[in-house]
Amino acid sequence: KITVEDAHIRFDIPAFAIDRQIRACTPNPGAWCNLHAYCEDSQIISLHVLSCALAKDEDISIHNLSELKPGQIFAGKRNIWVGSSSGVLELLEVKAQGKKAMKAADWARGAHLSQESYLD
Repeated sequence: KITVEDAHIRFDIPAFAIDRQIRACTPNPGAWCNLHAYCEDSQIISLHVLSCALAKDEDISIHNLSELKPGQIFAGKRNIWVGSSSGVLELLEVKAQGKKAMKAADWARGAHLSQESYLD
């Protein structure tokens, strides 16, 4: 049986392993991580990742995503990516603490993430 602790996403593992972990833990208990948001009110928020995909090679080269550190977030206009120990994940759907599930890019636009924000 998968426990809540098993569902905690660690970004110090390869992107393909994180992708598999998220698929295995969705819908229950739900893959989750902590967002360290450095905006107006610097806080830590629980974030459930409902779906993701390995970043496309063209996105990695266009946006220089290969430089992302594990857990580091890069939000584009229509996408949001996060680094891992090897590879980059595109977050597709997330559910922030106390909010409804939504497309990750829509959530990121509303969250007003700073460049120092990261996931762990």
